[in-house]
Amino acid sequence: MCYVFPMVEEGNDAGVYPPLAKNGRRAPLIAPRRGQLGISQGGLAKRIGISRQSLSAIETGVSSPSVEVALLIAKTLGTTVEDLFLIGDSIVEAYFDLERFRDSRVAVGEIGSRLIARRLSSRRDSGPTGASDGRYVNGEFVWNSPRSTSIFLSGCDPSLGVLVDWLNIKDPTRRYRWISAQNSTAEAELAVGVTHFALRHGVVGPKVANSRYAAFDLCDWTLAVAVKGENPLRISSLGDAIDKGARWAARPKGSGTLETLALELLELRLDIELVNQTSSIFLDHQSAVEYVALGDADYVLAAECIARDGGLDVVGGISQRSHLYWDEKNVPPEVVSIVINEAKSREFRRELESMSGYHLIG
Repeated sequence: MCYVFPMVEEGNDAGVYPPLAKNGRRAPLIAPRRGQLGISQGGLAKRIGISRQSLSAIETGVSSPSVEVALLIAKTLGTTVEDLFLIGDSIVEAYFDLERFRDSRVAVGEIGSRLIARRLSSRRDSGPTGASDGRYVNGEFVWNSPRSTSIFLSGCDPSLGVLVDWLNIKDPTRRYRWISAQNSTAEAELAVGVTHFALRHGVVGPKVANSRYAAFDLCDWTLAVAVKGENPLRISSLGDAIDKGARWAARPKGSGTLETLALELLELRLDIELVNQTSSIFLDHQSAVEYVALGDADYVLAAECIARDGGLDVVGGISQRSHLYWDEKNVPPEVVSIVINEAKSREFRRELESMSGYHLIG
């Protein structure tokens, strides 16, 4: 969950999102939708029972409607709240419902010409942690003193967490945060400018993300085929697990794990529809491993270090390479240099070597 507010005036982002209002909220898509339907501002205001001035403030992002009013607007315009206010699966926060930020600790990153705020979590594997850069109190943002900003690194490879730990030791002038996110989410965050760095992983080979971004090869690691201790089904490989109808702890569309599985099945001449998967979909390696450890699934594809830490046995593995991407127009060269130098540092590389399944590049 993130919130965007401006540092300088800016216009449309290639038509993907409307302009920022002066208070930093994205203007919702009400006015364009009205125009499509031929409904005037006054006419819409009358239908939903508010003043034209109130609707104008909502349309321009100056004020946030209540949930009830937002639903009425969406219903009247024949669409959804998510589509009008850019929420749900989109990256930008739901501005009409800032109550979700009330009394929250947040991390704030400077990305291009904007400040991006993310809610802090108490769990390392569900979002950024650590000391906050500020907090929301009654819908208003208050900076901590002294003022600080964060650098966000999005991705699912656990090496990001290790890199962030070393960066925070070596560069105390900033706060570095690991944002746990699958491949497609990290790439989407990079595309709309709400993260500084995005990590994608895939089978060892050419880089896979959009070439308009700068990139750095971070490390190689093993996506393990892992089973519950004592291996009750005597699974010996990925192909064997599929042949036996074993239940796979399923990962979502857009995850690097699912992309890798599809490639492996192609190599094995097997159809992905043959995979017997759990009804539950697991958003990260850790939760999928825990499900197998409990005996609710038979095997998992997960980072080897997480699988072994979770008490699973590894019966096979697929080599992965993690690439770190960034948009050069949004991240200062100084920050890029610090991150890459730390990724090449002796301390970071030694720690990776001690983690099961990791291999250094070069």
